[in-house]
Amino acid sequence: MNLNNNLTLQIDAPFISVEEYAKRTGQTNKAVVRQCQEGKLPIGERSSNRAPFMINMVQMFKKALAKEY
Repeated sequence: MNLNNNLTLQIDAPFISVEEYAKRTGQTNKAVVRQCQEGKLPIGERSSNRAPFMINMVQMFKKALAKEY
């Protein structure tokens, strides 16, 4: 018997806002912003320091897939 192990991931949006990420993960907006500032979350390029953080979900999935358990 030949089993084919395929995994299909579908990312609903390549970038999501701090507010959306906080909602999905049960964190406060402030906690998510702090993680962005500390480099703990992958973010998209910002046009200025005042531009909002956008969490890069594609990079997050790539990082998760690269982990060995």
